[in-house]
Amino acid sequence: MPALPKVGLAQLAKEGTRQMAGEEGVMGNIGACHELSKLVRSSLGPKGMNKLVVNHLGKSFLTKDSATIIQELELEHPAAKLIVMAAQDQAVEMGDGATSSIVFAGELLNQAGDLLNQGLTVQDIRRGFELATTHILKELESDVAIADNFTDITKENVARLVDPVVSSKLGDLSMVVSPLIGEAVETVARNGKFTPNSIQVAKLMGGNLSMSAVVRGVVMQQVSRTTVTELKDANIAVYACPLDYEEMETKGTVVLETAEDLKNYSNKEESHMEKLIQDIVDAGVNTIVVNGSIGDLALHYCEMKGLMVIRIHSKFELRRIASSVGASVLVNLLPPSTKQMGHSDEIYTKEFGDVTVTIARNNLSSTSSGIATVVLRAATKNLIEDVDRAVANGVNTTYHMTKDPVLVAGGGAIEMFLAHSLLRLADNTADLSQYAIRAYAVALQQIPRVLAETGGMDATTVIANLMVAQEEGKTTMGVNISDMRDPLLDMKAAGVLDHRGTKYHMLQGAAQAAVTVLSVDHLIMSKQAGGPAPRG
Repeated sequence: MPALPKVGLAQLAKEGTRQMAGEEGVMGNIGACHELSKLVRSSLGPKGMNKLVVNHLGKSFLTKDSATIIQELELEHPAAKLIVMAAQDQAVEMGDGATSSIVFAGELLNQAGDLLNQGLTVQDIRRGFELATTHILKELESDVAIADNFTDITKENVARLVDPVVSSKLGDLSMVVSPLIGEAVETVARNGKFTPNSIQVAKLMGGNLSMSAVVRGVVMQQVSRTTVTELKDANIAVYACPLDYEEMETKGTVVLETAEDLKNYSNKEESHMEKLIQDIVDAGVNTIVVNGSIGDLALHYCEMKGLMVIRIHSKFELRRIASSVGASVLVNLLPPSTKQMGHSDEIYTKEFGDVTVTIARNNLSSTSSGIATVVLRAATKNLIEDVDRAVANGVNTTYHMTKDPVLVAGGGAIEMFLAHSLLRLADNTADLSQYAIRAYAVALQQIPRVLAETGGMDATTVIANLMVAQEEGKTTMGVNISDMRDPLLDMKAAGVLDHRGTKYHMLQGAAQAAVTVLSVDHLIMSKQAGGPAPRG
């Protein structure tokens, strides 16, 4: 019996290709994105819940950092990946707001699905969403939205402003971590400016988080191979090769006929190594940081010349240290020039519990760029990794505050202010896009709603009371997660502030991702390529 002729997409694409078109495709995309939003929404805010994620390699992650969760989840739905890309961009560019981005984009699409079921077209919804996005971004730049300005880089000021960022990742542990970030930023800042790369993190297992500290300088988790453990005015040479004889690329043969020949050959080796170390010392070097192995003979002469020798096992760590001390990484064991050498005002060893590290520091009066290292202590690897991410987020947020110092009220207050403004815009809009604008306002209310839910409050009552406060002109009222008996709090007076640039980027990126998903009416997925089954 002859095969039936293929019709539609089947006659164009390979066998196994799947497709969803029309309303089915749009609603399928909306459903996938909303499920992703539901997955991470309970992790939003200081009272959010942790997720335990086990990736394809069997490695487990206990965190409520959405950037980590979505990175380890191997999502396959193309529309959900668009939302993930927006959240990842938010995390990379601004350091905070990834969870809010997913929650807001997912709720926008959920509201769009309800409007589609009520008979609105995709074009009407997209037009309304675009009008609403333009309106709230203008409102965000208005003087009414501004709650404060970031003006002074001090430990206390930075710790207060990054506390909402850190507490959203670590909860009550932010009381320990936020002051560490403030101290690190204050240490490296010059004239109110700093770069995130000037603050590094050293993770030392053991102890507890309260034993963490900030050290001015670079922390190396290795100690000197010689007896020299402390130096002033250190000139540092960094080598990405072994501190030993250079191995020949081809094999050679040496014929030794007498015992005198053997003795002379050995003496030549020793003389060559001694001259090599002496040339490095004559160049002004008193500290050697090396990535390769260290020969016994080379170590002997380094000890004799009073050199400090530190072996770094990681090439990435070696480059980081070289950049921190201003040195060039040399690939051959040759004396460095003055430009190739790094410098540190002081190098010394210090004990943190049962761990001994080497610290290279520059004094505050030094002309070198300031470097600070946050030394983290924790009993579990999951916790120390989570704190590391929180420190990175806090540092990046502070960096953006120095570039754009405008702050807005946190705790869901700015979202309620923008939602209230959108409702007034919808009242003055005559066409069908007014319904999309109202849906956009409901999606904005999802942020304070989730904060109230994770805080154990009646979210509906809290949102209603916040809307009443907006009507009364109390634009900085937000969700008070620390006291269930009094769920509303003036965020400006309490000092709970968010960076405006972070909010701007989050709202813009999430809205663009949602509109992009809505613009897709045909989803075509080819059959997965074959290959060997994974091991295990």
